[in-house]
Amino acid sequence: MKSAKKTPSLRFALPDHGIALEDGVAGPQVSLPGHGGDFVVRRADGIVSYQLAVVVDDAAMRITDVLRGTDLLDSTPRQLLLFEALGLPAPRYAHVPLLYGPDGERLSKRREAVTLAGIRAAGTAPERLVGWLGHLAGLTERPEPMRAAELVSAFSLRKIPVHPVKVSQAMLDLLAGGE
Repeated sequence: MKSAKKTPSLRFALPDHGIALEDGVAGPQVSLPGHGGDFVVRRADGIVSYQLAVVVDDAAMRITDVLRGTDLLDSTPRQLLLFEALGLPAPRYAHVPLLYGPDGERLSKRREAVTLAGIRAAGTAPERLVGWLGHLAGLTERPEPMRAAELVSAFSLRKIPVHPVKVSQAMLDLLAGGE
């Protein structure tokens, strides 16, 4: 029986220059030369890394703007370096703050957070959720029920808060079906 031949992992060596970008929400960002060190773009088992996959995928789909959480801000310089190395146009980036619960812990699916499935099961109207999210995003003054289409004209990256957003227990209770 022949042993499976392992493919060596492929690393991306960082160039001798840093990366500067103007993030649509977080503002100016600078990554110094060599920050974070070289990184793997293909693992020894042949699986392509997230960093390379997302760059190729964004380029293939001609993505022009990326809106994602601030937890992914630190991976952006690596992706920009990969766009550069592949000779591909890079999208614009905007990193929005994450939501934190009343206890100061990040809301996530891995921590007893309110999920869309739970909100639906509780019978909460979609307009209530959209209104609260619009308010937390700085798009409305009050958390009033509204349809997503109503928020389109109010949308501006300049309105999005820069700092993490704390969700009150009252809001979590309302979304869970409370009055």
